[in-house]
Amino acid sequence: MMANDAPAPSDSTTDIQVKGKAVADATEIPASAESTENAEYAHLSTDELIALGKKYSATGDFEKAVEVLGCASAKLADVHGADSPLCADVLFLYGAALFENAVAKLSPLGGSVDAANEDAAADATDAAKESGRFVFEGDADDLNEGASSSSAAPAEPVADADNSNQEEEQDGEGGDAEDEEEGSDMQLAWETLDLARLGYQKMGTEGELKMADVLLALGDVSLEQAQWAQAIEDFTAAITIKSNRLSADDRELAEANYKLSLAHEFAEDFDKALECQETVMSVLNKKLASLKDLQGEQLTDRVIQETEDIEGLLADIKSKIIDLNLQKSEAAKKAAAAAEESNASSTLASTSTTAAPAVVNDISGLVKSKKNVSNSTSPSKDATSGLKRKADECEEPAGEEGAKKVKEGSDDN
Repeated sequence: MMANDAPAPSDSTTDIQVKGKAVADATEIPASAESTENAEYAHLSTDELIALGKKYSATGDFEKAVEVLGCASAKLADVHGADSPLCADVLFLYGAALFENAVAKLSPLGGSVDAANEDAAADATDAAKESGRFVFEGDADDLNEGASSSSAAPAEPVADADNSNQEEEQDGEGGDAEDEEEGSDMQLAWETLDLARLGYQKMGTEGELKMADVLLALGDVSLEQAQWAQAIEDFTAAITIKSNRLSADDRELAEANYKLSLAHEFAEDFDKALECQETVMSVLNKKLASLKDLQGEQLTDRVIQETEDIEGLLADIKSKIIDLNLQKSEAAKKAAAAAEESNASSTLASTSTTAAPAVVNDISGLVKSKKNVSNSTSPSKDATSGLKRKADECEEPAGEEGAKKVKEGSDDN
């Protein structure tokens, strides 16, 4: 469902227009099947629930994260109201978990991960690079927090044909329900994130950077749902805020511009996608230059590692730019071929349409010429009579009567 398809507010609420969105003052947070009250977490404080939710998110167990963070959000909303700035942080975490949970359900292995797979979170950076997703943050802890189970290998196919047929029948019966659930999760994620955006907006300039992060998350939701225009709008708004508040070499700007480039690429606007990638290159080059200027005690192991990371990212971005240029070239060729085919069809249709009138014109010319000849050479009435008579005299008589008349005519002479 599109971000703009969020339920319309009632007349009794106050609408706040931001970046083309209308969000009503909320008194309840969006509900999720995984976030219902659970006795297992009833004794935990809000801070404990938030910490536990972060842990589950870091290990890729997003179903548990949704459940725990949903409880934390409900507790804070009961006290302060869902649109309160005091609820913005937990709503942001809750919305991000909802989104990741919806995405994880699309993977071959489904949602949550087993405890045996929790160590995979440490390999988040390598998995992201292998899947074509670039990581712009330099802090390894931040990378682990964004770990996902979606990179797990798919299960082996079942060899038994009967079992396969049974599974296909079951999938067919449950497919619609699963699609509806995934769509519902995406919608809940969007509504929750937009509530967080509203809370940060009420904080004024103090909440601008966090609001920009929420806008990036909203753009991710729209990107996952193939709503390119909405994603471009949210990413652009986030970049505007970050550009005004961050230094020109901040890697957050590179990340935001990379996401915007993806949205333009999927929308097949390759020129704008290339512009965004060039911006990414510019930001990373500036950061690399600032790191190489560090000397002495400032040249720590972390700085050295970040320098190597940025050099690797620059190489990846160069490859991405080459790929975008190839896509642009292929799109131009297809457009030219389609235009040529359309022109050929139009020319053929035009030729067949004008062929018949051309023949009629020729016939009209011939008829007109015949009339002109008749008028210019037509003799007088008497002359015509003479000609007719002469023609009659020259006619060959037929039968015996004709022969007799011819003989009589010869005798008279």
